[in-house]
Amino acid sequence: MFISPTSLALALFLLSSAAAAPTPHSAARPDHVVPMPKESMTAAQHAAALQIEKQIEDKLHPKPDQAVFWSGSKMSKKGKPVSVKRDAQKYATAAGKQTINQALAKNNIKIPPPSMNPASARIWEKASETWASRSKGEVNAFVGDKHPNSVYDRIEKPTLIRNNNVNKVVEHDKVKNTITTVHQKEASSPVHQKPGTRSTVHQQGKGSTVHQKGTSSTVHQQGTSSTVHQQGKGSTVHQKGTSSTVHQKGKSSTVHKK
Repeated sequence: MFISPTSLALALFLLSSAAAAPTPHSAARPDHVVPMPKESMTAAQHAAALQIEKQIEDKLHPKPDQAVFWSGSKMSKKGKPVSVKRDAQKYATAAGKQTINQALAKNNIKIPPPSMNPASARIWEKASETWASRSKGEVNAFVGDKHPNSVYDRIEKPTLIRNNNVNKVVEHDKVKNTITTVHQKEASSPVHQKPGTRSTVHQQGKGSTVHQKGTSSTVHQQGTSSTVHQQGKGSTVHQKGTSSTVHQKGKSSTVHKK
């Protein structure tokens, strides 16, 4: 079959045009965040994102036992999936606690949607990490059917477990209707101290141990046992419990026990 030079040139032109056509944005990730190219962010949007992140850094400071988290959905009475966010907020309000959304609203921090600022997902992750890293004491989390790679699983929960100021993480599963302690610190409180002046432990629990070189060590405790290993001038234990033991090299050892 004869193909004219004109037809061949036209076919090559159409093929090259198709190859050069821009590809659409990639599909949404499992956590429903659409990646945006950096060049799509304007200077004004970048400045706005930095300002919001500064507000988060300055104002998000949960009090001890105050932080509440949420992630996922459950089935409503009508058989439709609904977020567990409302359960978390209802619990937080009744218990004098706060979810991250309530804390942001209280501090007048507004995170824009992705349609207004491509940095929206990054700002939310910053807020979540800050809320988790500054949590203290007992933390409660309301969970349901979570998206793969959810912010709670990727950022909040690992940060809470690494946070030395968090004693306990309790998950309220609104799908299984269970309440589970998923992380808890040990009950005992050991203190290992370099040579110094004084070490004091006030505790209600099973045991308190102090290893110290210094002048004095005092333990006030209600519990099962208290042990002090010390080299120094004095060691005093005030205790209500079963037993108290002092191993000491020094001038005096006093035990007051009930």
